[in-house]
Amino acid sequence: MGGYSEYASIIDPWFTGNDFCRIGYDYVGYSKKQKMIDREFQNQKWYAKCLNPPAGTGFFTTDRTMTEYSTQIWKVKPVPMPKIPAENKVFKFGPSHNV
Repeated sequence: MGGYSEYASIIDPWFTGNDFCRIGYDYVGYSKKQKMIDREFQNQKWYAKCLNPPAGTGFFTTDRTMTEYSTQIWKVKPVPMPKIPAENKVFKFGPSHNV
């Protein structure tokens, strides 16, 4: 990351009355919240806060709901999905990979 001078032409308009889209209006609050998130992310309990609620929905999933609607209400049969080779199931993220 560069210093302020590298980003001044982008940042300055937010705070000099030219922020017509109100991008910088809540920047201070956003910045504070982002710092809190950064701290929480370092804490392993953060993962539980984020992952346990969706994992706990169990029975209440869209996949189950759509399966029930399609078979019980619409009376249609599922279409088999083609098999995907294992090497195509690996996702790689980062600057050297196109995702």
